[in-house]
Amino acid sequence: MDQTPHNPEAEHATVAAAIVPQPAEQRAALLATVDPGDFYDHTHGDLFATIRRLHDNGTPITIPTILDTIDRTGPGRSITRETLNNLFLAGSTIHQIEHAQIVHRDAQRRRALLATNDLANLITNGNEWGDHLAHLATMHTATLTTGNLGIVDLTKIDDNGPRPLLGHIDGGTPLFYPAAIHDLHGEPSVGKTWIALWAAIESLHAGHGAMLIDYEDTAATCRARLTALGASLEDLARFVYIPGRTFTDSDLDEIRTRTVGLDGGPVIIDAVAPALAADGLDENSNTDVTLWIGRLPRTLARTGSSIIMLDHVGKNKIDRARGARGAGAKLAAIDGASYEITGTGFSRTQPGTLKCKIAKDRHGHVGPVGAIAGEITITPTGPDTIGITTNHTASPITSTGTFRPTGIMESISKWAAQHDGPWTIGYLIPKSAGSPRPVAGKNTTIRAALTALVDDGHLKMDEGTPPSGNTYTHISTFLEDQKGWDSTPPESRQSPTPRVPRVPGVPGESLSSPGGVPNTRQPGGGTESRESPPLKGDSGNPDSPTPTIFDDDEPF
Repeated sequence: MDQTPHNPEAEHATVAAAIVPQPAEQRAALLATVDPGDFYDHTHGDLFATIRRLHDNGTPITIPTILDTIDRTGPGRSITRETLNNLFLAGSTIHQIEHAQIVHRDAQRRRALLATNDLANLITNGNEWGDHLAHLATMHTATLTTGNLGIVDLTKIDDNGPRPLLGHIDGGTPLFYPAAIHDLHGEPSVGKTWIALWAAIESLHAGHGAMLIDYEDTAATCRARLTALGASLEDLARFVYIPGRTFTDSDLDEIRTRTVGLDGGPVIIDAVAPALAADGLDENSNTDVTLWIGRLPRTLARTGSSIIMLDHVGKNKIDRARGARGAGAKLAAIDGASYEITGTGFSRTQPGTLKCKIAKDRHGHVGPVGAIAGEITITPTGPDTIGITTNHTASPITSTGTFRPTGIMESISKWAAQHDGPWTIGYLIPKSAGSPRPVAGKNTTIRAALTALVDDGHLKMDEGTPPSGNTYTHISTFLEDQKGWDSTPPESRQSPTPRVPRVPGVPGESLSSPGGVPNTRQPGGGTESRESPPLKGDSGNPDSPTPTIFDDDEPF
């Protein structure tokens, strides 16, 4: 007689209940109570997996749709129409949650017995068994639920919470949490893929696996980059490369199985926009993004892997919101950390440095929003090899604990460089609701950024009286990394002649500057203002040199 913990009647009742018609909320609760892998009878498990797949896709659950899915996806081909008809006739939603809980508890008992037997063998043979005991304790924690609601006893849960373990920064905190979703977002070709593969190399060198689901490049490019980063043939053998495309449900099941084999190694998705497009989804739709996140990244994260999604940012730097471009559901789905990647550019012959600026850190172990989690310097060391060094730099948090909104400071400074002054804060914070704002951000953050720009000498402030208030004049342009811009200390700068404001609505006409310096009429109706020339590297100067950015699409 089979003594393995299982209850055939409970399994039969659970699968039968999943087939019969019932409200969507009740069916969702049933499908969430037990997993396909919990069934001792593999036929029951395959059938339950098919029903869950139909439910997740919003497909009606009927005998014809179940049979059609089985025919297309493969698992459960032994299930016949007669079997489904018998289940349907016997199906009842009465006590369906209780039946599902019996199936789940029996599965937990079977897993615990297997783990206990393995632990006993390890102890008997004198092998290392500490990690196995910890795994058994984790399995026990997963059973600490009571009642039909699945209420968890918090007193029995580890209170340390998750810690980032992958992507080590010298002098700082690792970037990526296990079993969580992250993103790296930035301009095209800034180096996002290199950072993700650097984290993959760290995992490979530690003896774990890594995976890349690649919608934007080729396997040859991936191999070249991994080799350049120091991957050996043994490392490459543990790296799973999957070309991105429209994945079927059976494809996704295989991807999940492969992810389990990574032993906690990272899964890189390059990139979010083409992944959504491949499934016919819109990256600007919160509904579509949420559906895709649940179907792929969230499911893979449950295996214990760090999920690293690569994404792009909006084209308009001034109006750009925090996080990647598109639906706000992207940032909301991040339960690890989100980083904006900026850099000075690098190539086969030129080193460059990438900065990881925190856009979100769910657990707070890496740092606050706006802080620089670390700098990653990429240096060519040969024709086809590169070296990577990391460094934890000072963040925009001052020594007194005051936050410096450096992103807003940069946006205001660039805007001021293109507008004649003096001007008032009303240009940045219009009094009329719905009026266009040149710089996105909360009013308090914009005021703090203005104060910091004045304190640093990038803006000149003249005190005024109501209703006009203080006026501001551009002195020099601030950029977060200050490279390629005016890096002269504020106390050493020579203040230029104040800019001259134009008369609103009158082309070519200008008032005299506050210092009494008039503008000179030029042929064709233009004017020449006696002001400092644009700063070198200022985006307002079309002749400014553009830094060379190593293209992500290059095979190196």
